[in-house]
Amino acid sequence: MKSLIWIAFAALWVTAVGCEGPEEISPATSMIVQAQRTTWQSPFGPGEQIRSTNYRIFMTTRNTALRQNLPGFMEAAYSHYVELTGLPRANGTQRLDLYVLADRQQWAHLTKHHFGEQQSKVYLQLQAGGYMSDGVCVLWDIRVVPTLSVASHEGLHQFFHHRLKDRIPMWAEEGLCSNAEGFELLGNAVRFTPANNPSRFTTLRNTLGNGHWTPLEKLLPMDAGDAISRHPSKAIGYYAQVWSLILFIRSNPAYREGFQQMLHDAQDGKLVTVLGMHLPVRSGRRYNRTISVPAFRHYITNDLASFKKDWRRYAMKLTNLSQ
Repeated sequence: MKSLIWIAFAALWVTAVGCEGPEEISPATSMIVQAQRTTWQSPFGPGEQIRSTNYRIFMTTRNTALRQNLPGFMEAAYSHYVELTGLPRANGTQRLDLYVLADRQQWAHLTKHHFGEQQSKVYLQLQAGGYMSDGVCVLWDIRVVPTLSVASHEGLHQFFHHRLKDRIPMWAEEGLCSNAEGFELLGNAVRFTPANNPSRFTTLRNTLGNGHWTPLEKLLPMDAGDAISRHPSKAIGYYAQVWSLILFIRSNPAYREGFQQMLHDAQDGKLVTVLGMHLPVRSGRRYNRTISVPAFRHYITNDLASFKKDWRRYAMKLTNLSQ
């Protein structure tokens, strides 16, 4: 399973006025954790390997703040994934691998080496971000706060890769991963804030204001690659819309209950069966386009017309475009 993320970072700060959504304030989580640090002989010279409870982190960046905070941040993010998805913690001891390289040049070199020249082209379009491929996250240092935000997004893709037997539709996965991006740093602690995400807030507001809103029936079968293939600038609009879509679903008890059931069915390998389908391949673009709308109709609502109106109204209110 592969994932990549496009984020507009010009407006990304730790907090922002005007983008708080209707969510309860979650308690802050300490970023002070036990971690074992050893030297990593990377292809680019000596780096550092950090082992924490759930992660094995490989770093070549010299950013002291990132080196110090990333292990504790990712452990806090892991706890947030459990809270956000409603899935139980894993019983195993397998650590999840995360690479944070010093710069884009190192990142591109590693990406080409792993995928080859042809397959790496889609990843190399990224100018700020990272990706998750086959259960491994690969990022580069783009300053502390943006890097942590990308790590949290891609880390949830990684969490799903290792936890779900059936893949959930991309409107759900990318929407949840975008909900994992927002946070506040509070000294040695972090509070995750799904609805307080300045980057997505700004993009969603522009999408609505400029008439670039993608209708639900077109959005559901899409993935990030569809948005990128149209135009790279449209990709951030896709992420902003699925961010707001999941916020809306989680704000409604009836929708939230069905959404949680979908995640549990996917974890147990029942999602495709529940939908009455027989699919030998349970990943990839064709799989997503096959299950996306049926999954929405089964787990969320079959009344797309009413949902569309309510969701757009919610998005307008979220971005302060309506009273």
